[in-house]
Amino acid sequence: MAIKPIKFPPIRYQLKDSGANPFDMEAKENIFFFDDEYSCLSKNIQDLRPFCEISNMYVVFEMERMNLVENGKVLKRFPKGENQRYVIRDNNPVYAIVANQLIDYSFHSQDRKIERMSYWVIHENDSFGGLYSFIWNNHGEALNRAIHFSAETKCAVLVVQCISIEDRH
Repeated sequence: MAIKPIKFPPIRYQLKDSGANPFDMEAKENIFFFDDEYSCLSKNIQDLRPFCEISNMYVVFEMERMNLVENGKVLKRFPKGENQRYVIRDNNPVYAIVANQLIDYSFHSQDRKIERMSYWVIHENDSFGGLYSFIWNNHGEALNRAIHFSAETKCAVLVVQCISIEDRH
């Protein structure tokens, strides 16, 4: 049986030296910018810094790929970069999960139901309650959530380690 290729999400932030999509298993670069939309992959974090300046989103991230998961299976473990400075929270690295397609979320705010579409994978049984709804301090927990989520939704997901988080609230 032929393996169906992973659907790539659209790239908003284009790099002139790389067109590699974060969900491309064969790409050698592992770092990307994300503010609910994706950049191309890069080897150099300095290439991504201009995107932080032009983004008008409340929270912007620079991330490094760790695992690509689809249909409940880890398809690829990416090599960890050297000399990266990562975000630390409560003495632990910070991880997140992002999907290759938009996900519908319903949550309640001030007695009304709000619908939102996002590439973020949030914690199970969590309303979309801000930044900490979609970050983990444990890679194993993030990977387990990614495996279960991808099996349930048929999305491909990336488990990533956060290099920087800029919260503009």
